[in-house]
Amino acid sequence: MKKASSGSSQRAWTRKVRPARAPLPTAPRRFKPSLDLLLTIFNRTSELIFILDREGKMLLCNDALATSLGCTPDILQGKPVLDFMPGEVGMGRRAAVERVLKSGQTEVLSDERDGRFFESVITPVFDRGGLVSHVTVFARDVTRQRQAQQALFASESLNRSIIEKASSGLVMVDRELRVQLWNPYMEQVSGLAADRVLGKKLPELFPFIQEFGLVAMLQRGLAGETAQTQDLPFLVPETGKSGWFTASIAPLPDAGGKVAGLIISVLDITQRKNAEAELRRSEERFAKVFHLTPVAVAISRFEDGAMVQVNDCFLRAFGWTREELIGRTSVAIGMLPNQARRQMLAQQVRRGEWRTPRELAVTNKARQTFCCLVAADMIELGGQPHILTVLLDITSRRQVEQALLLSEEKYRHLHESMRDAFARVDMAGRILETNRAYQEMLGYSQEELAQLTYQDLTPSKWRQLETRIVEEQILPQGHSRVYEKEYRRKDGTVFPVELRTFLLRDARGQPSGMWAIVRDITERQQAQEKLRESQEELRALAARIESIREEERARLSRVAHDHLGQNLTALKLDLAWLARHLGKSEPDIGQRLAAMISLVEDNVRTVQQISRDLRPPMLDELGLVEAIEWQTQEFERRSGIACRLKLDVRLARLGKEQSTALFRILQEALTNTARHAGATRVQVTLRQEPDAVSLEVRDNGCGIAPKKLTDHSALGLLGMRERALALGGEVVIERMPEGGTRVAARLPIAKTTTPPAGRHQRELQP
Repeated sequence: MKKASSGSSQRAWTRKVRPARAPLPTAPRRFKPSLDLLLTIFNRTSELIFILDREGKMLLCNDALATSLGCTPDILQGKPVLDFMPGEVGMGRRAAVERVLKSGQTEVLSDERDGRFFESVITPVFDRGGLVSHVTVFARDVTRQRQAQQALFASESLNRSIIEKASSGLVMVDRELRVQLWNPYMEQVSGLAADRVLGKKLPELFPFIQEFGLVAMLQRGLAGETAQTQDLPFLVPETGKSGWFTASIAPLPDAGGKVAGLIISVLDITQRKNAEAELRRSEERFAKVFHLTPVAVAISRFEDGAMVQVNDCFLRAFGWTREELIGRTSVAIGMLPNQARRQMLAQQVRRGEWRTPRELAVTNKARQTFCCLVAADMIELGGQPHILTVLLDITSRRQVEQALLLSEEKYRHLHESMRDAFARVDMAGRILETNRAYQEMLGYSQEELAQLTYQDLTPSKWRQLETRIVEEQILPQGHSRVYEKEYRRKDGTVFPVELRTFLLRDARGQPSGMWAIVRDITERQQAQEKLRESQEELRALAARIESIREEERARLSRVAHDHLGQNLTALKLDLAWLARHLGKSEPDIGQRLAAMISLVEDNVRTVQQISRDLRPPMLDELGLVEAIEWQTQEFERRSGIACRLKLDVRLARLGKEQSTALFRILQEALTNTARHAGATRVQVTLRQEPDAVSLEVRDNGCGIAPKKLTDHSALGLLGMRERALALGGEVVIERMPEGGTRVAARLPIAKTTTPPAGRHQRELQP
């Protein structure tokens, strides 16, 4: 097969025509016709035949020419016959004759006259010298042939157009299965152009033909049978194209009626097969969804109501088996009371009234009637109308709704009877809901509050704080800590409140609002203020009492030192004088006096110790650092517990009250260590800070019990805290993770000039 150039826009197709077989040779027979026979044939032929000399004059013509010109042959003899022809035709013939005489080449002329077509063949005749001596003209009416050719051309064009534009593949093969025709549809499906397959055998081009027994089917076609393949897959190795096809095979007869080849019509059904596969998958998915859906689904015929399919949830919900339901109606199994009811519902479904779910009372196998939410619509199965019904048992939901109504009523009663105020807002702060206590607290009605935001009720100085609480506590944690702020009533008065706010989320988990319990703390703040004032008065009184006590201790210390100590010293001197004067003469009296002197010396030491215990004289004379050194030495001597000191000797000059308070805190801490800690080592640190002085006492004992830290009956600990609080400071008492107890006191000091010496540390080792 080869392409015919019928125009750039026309798809090329052609058919390779095998050369016709030459007729079998026959034995030659000698035959020499007579002149009369030749003249008879010459005159009786329908073709116009005449011979012209070099001048165009008639030498010989047949009867057909003379008849066509309306005369006899003898009239035309020796005359220029072309002059008898119409002007344009005669001119054309003369020009052609001249060209043939000159060139010696045969010419063929075609012309049309009065709707008929003529063909003339002008052939030169040569003399013995090789020159053209005359010409012969053969002319004939070819109208029928031309019409037949035009009809053939039109038929071929139509066939070519049909083949090129066919919506299926057309393949023509010869008896050896070589491809003779390959239309554009086949090019598109296979990816192979016609010039790549023409003349090649189908089984060689497409190996899958061997796999599905198509070769045998093709052979049956060559035997004169027609055949139709099943749906078969294909793969074109050369292009990699694949899909599905079906083909019909028919024998192609030649002119003699014998099978010369096959015409194969091929239809690409890949899209259909893909659609069928997708439909199967869709049906499988539908079946899974149908049976796995958590609501009851049934399909019944519209005509008689017989069920044709139910899902598993339907069986579980109503208690029947599938065998008990298929082919039976809802009336027959007792779900609906009567046939009239079923028919009425079916007509409503046909009118589309059940597309929106409704409630319907139905009965299960156990004869229990309950409420279902039902939706139904018409569907078509197998060309017949059916009803698809979806049922959802809402009996439990109804019970829950009833319980919810009761719960809401209880909640509403609780909500309205709460003494604390309640408010619910959206994320923009708009007030959505409040209780009576909230309304009475602010003096607004619920309708008025619904027009406000909680920011409208809050003085501006609190808004920044509240925004920070929302961003840092409520949104990330879901709630806030209890915090205080102020509200403004409808009459403009501002009052303090305490509240805690909680976050609300919607079904998607996104913040949708907040609610809060709000408490008016005006009375509590007033009570706290009074309590604060009372505590300050008590603290001032305690400080005054402590001051008086310290003054009394100092006075008693001075009395003991100045009076008792001096008197006892004088008594000791007098007794010593008596012992010197009487001891030698009165030995018994001397011994008695020596014992009295020893007793007086003990009393002197006791008085000195009492004086130092009441108030160490170095605290007033030398300062806090020396007093701490003395106190720790005494503590170490009495308890046997080693003390290590880190004292800042560059300590600013402290007031008497600060020095006394720190010293007494040290004494109490050391006393507690000796009594309760079971420690072997104590470290005392005194540091100067820019605006305060700090004292830290740390031991390595068992550590203070946690409950002691909050025990108000522990007067020693309370005394330390109160001493610091009275001077604007603080005391921290804590149990250390590694063991032991830490007491840290910090007192503020006024900015004073410190001694010029550098900062040093004095460390005393046990």
